[in-house]
Amino acid sequence: MSGTRKRAPTRSRSGFTLIELLVVIAIIAVLIGLLLPAVQKVREAAARSSCSNNLKQLITGCHNYHGVTGYLPPGHYGDYNMSSAWGGPFENSMSWSWMADILPHIEQGNVATSGNIPTLAINVSSATGVKINTFLCPSDQLLGMAPQVEISHYLRSPGVLVGKTNYKGVSGSNYCFGTFTNNGVGTPNIASTSKCESWANGDGILYIMDWEKPTRLTDITDGASNTFMIGEDIYLPNSVGSGKYGRGYAWAHSAEVTMNCALPPNNVTASSSPTDQADYQKTNGFKSNHPGGVQFAFADGSVRFINNSIPLGTYRALATMRGTEAVSPP
Repeated sequence: MSGTRKRAPTRSRSGFTLIELLVVIAIIAVLIGLLLPAVQKVREAAARSSCSNNLKQLITGCHNYHGVTGYLPPGHYGDYNMSSAWGGPFENSMSWSWMADILPHIEQGNVATSGNIPTLAINVSSATGVKINTFLCPSDQLLGMAPQVEISHYLRSPGVLVGKTNYKGVSGSNYCFGTFTNNGVGTPNIASTSKCESWANGDGILYIMDWEKPTRLTDITDGASNTFMIGEDIYLPNSVGSGKYGRGYAWAHSAEVTMNCALPPNNVTASSSPTDQADYQKTNGFKSNHPGGVQFAFADGSVRFINNSIPLGTYRALATMRGTEAVSPP
């Protein structure tokens, strides 16, 4: 009796062929290409929302300061016609900023108290180097990675640690330099200084010599809902350094926390060439990494997005507090 012959077991094919693998890889690459822009948009939307919330906290802090003192935070600066005030203009002075003024009103009172603001000089206060998240926009990763040691026109001592800021007070629309030269809409507070001098004679709410005559909300005759008060800035590494007059990002110092709207929004961006970044005339306007524009906190407490395409005349008018220009935010 002959036995039955057993079949040899068949081997099942496993895995992909080379062509199938290449097709899968191509599909994955396409999906990643489609998803990345969406992920980036979501991240930017979250960062922009966080920046908006920071501005809201800052403007609320300014209003709370006004409620206690009767005027908006002026900051302090010892220069121009008052060079002996506050110990002078540099880091060995008490030229503390309006941002330092509002620390107790944004839940940072311990920083002001432990740093003896405004009694101690900026370069010896423990507050100067403190990182305050409310002062930083997550869209600006360069500033987040920047070293705390900063040498600027105002902070000259090597080794002084500084906390940084993306937010600057709006000094107005007047400016003395280059193609954006613009006289202020008011008369100078200091007789020896030109109307285009926005640091001494800003026609906006937060200029660095406004402590001589602090601003009240009732002084904003253009209307609080039509007047910028705080805007955004981004870190341009090549614009900072010894001799880079008028630039800086240290929240502690008065002169480093104001900008003006003579220049259009985002006139210089983070992708500009080093030559443009180092050009003082082109770096003093408000800037952001948000696509298409810059966020501003208005004097009424609202925060709004201002498109880069805003007419320059309208933009400048929104930066002045008593220019009598008949404009409203677009």
